[in-house]
Amino acid sequence: MNIENMLILKNKFKYHKDVKNKLLKIINEAPFPLDESNNKTHTKGGDNHSFYKHDWNDCLNKNRQWYKLTGKKISDELIAMLKKINYDDAVVHEMWFQQYKLNDFHGWHLHGRNFTGVYYVDFSEKLKQKGTEFINIGNPKNKFVLDVEEGDIIIFPSNIWHRSPKIKSNSIKAIISYNIESIINENWKPYTRNT
Repeated sequence: MNIENMLILKNKFKYHKDVKNKLLKIINEAPFPLDESNNKTHTKGGDNHSFYKHDWNDCLNKNRQWYKLTGKKISDELIAMLKKINYDDAVVHEMWFQQYKLNDFHGWHLHGRNFTGVYYVDFSEKLKQKGTEFINIGNPKNKFVLDVEEGDIIIFPSNIWHRSPKIKSNSIKAIISYNIESIINENWKPYTRNT
């Protein structure tokens, strides 16, 4: 879908109902060093955030238990979404989970690679949130929130400013995020594919 003149792809993750409970159990039991606990606000290079738990520092590790359960399925879904808009292939480089609880948030930030996005693993209506908030790059004063539901998976260009608004309920929000490098073969010609 094209929202506010920006490319944002959104699908339902087809394995969500099959993996959600097991995935959340693994994430909830995943070790998290106390010195990295995020019950406080961090400022790193202007990027402010407060997480309950995450495994960003291990985002390349494909041996994590939750990644073994769902990592390839998520990657395959993301690559299929990009192929539908005429990319030949893609590589999902980093993938990590984040959990938020009351008063946690992720401030305005960007990602590396070509694309990034979110799989909304645990996104209860009790959160009283719509989803990720974006700044319209064509009109930076114009902000909007993408309406998403639990089980949605989204992709958007990694150079778009976005954030996760503050959690205002006692429900925990769990997401998986990723960075993707798209691939176009050297023989690619515009306007000749899928027409």
